[in-house]
This record gives sequence, C-alpha cells and structure tokens, in this order.
Amino acid sequence: MKLLLLHLSDIHIKSEGDFILKRATLIADAMSGLDTLIEGCIVVVTGDIAYSGQADQYVLAEQFLDQLKARLVKTVMVSEIHVVLAPGNHDCDFSTPNQVRDIVGRVHKIMLHVRDCGLSSTARGVEYGSFVLPYGRAI
Repeated sequence: MKLLLLHLSDIHIKSEGDFILKRATLIADAMSGLDTLIEGCIVVVTGDIAYSGQADQYVLAEQFLDQLKARLVKTVMVSEIHVVLAPGNHDCDFSTPNQVRDIVGRVHKIMLHVRDCGLSSTARGVEYGSFVLPYGRAI
C-alpha cells in the first residue's frame, strides 16, 4: 500500500489574514506530481495549530483543514483523508486565570507546560480538545 503522509507544523493560525489559510490549494496541488497509485493519505499537523488557543483560531484551522482535505481528495485521488493532530504550547489558552497553574508555574516552569498543555478538563486545552474531536485522532 502506498501512503501519502503530509506533515505541517507550527502553522500558528491567529486571524483570517494569516498566509497559511490561503495556501490549502497550493499545498494540495504540490502533491499532484506524485505517484497515482496512492491508496491512503494522512495529514499530520504538529505543534502550535493556533496562535493562542482561542476558539476563533480553531474555527479558522478547521476551515483550512477542510479545504486542504477536499482538495487532496481530488489531487491524489483517494476517497478519504485522515488527520492526526498534536498540540504545541501555543494551543494552550493562557488568557484565563488558573490558580493551580500559577502555583505550579512558580515552582517549576517546565511542569506548567507538561501539566496544562494536554487534553485536561482545566481551562487550558479546552478549545484544542473541542477542535480535535471531529478528527478522532490526537496526540
């Protein structure tokens, strides 16, 4: 089985004016010269999908991924595109107060990143968690 693995990293989507949002078609079209016998396609987006973990940034990211997937289906002629997402530190929402985070942050800054950047029920990571649910795969 021939598999296309497309890796995007640190796309930092902040607003509608971000350059990456206008590149979905170009990225997919860059795959057009590949072998026509591709049977599967996985798009992996790692680290810093959003700029600051805000809901509106994930709405834009979802629109971008939907456009990319739709174009890839036509370009590489596969029936389904799978998406795998892995958050980065910018996917954490640091704008909301969190007493536990503040205490841990004072003790050790590394612990802050490790504890709060996952898909926990704390205020941090909630928007990222909602964003990844439709894709079914997240790291």
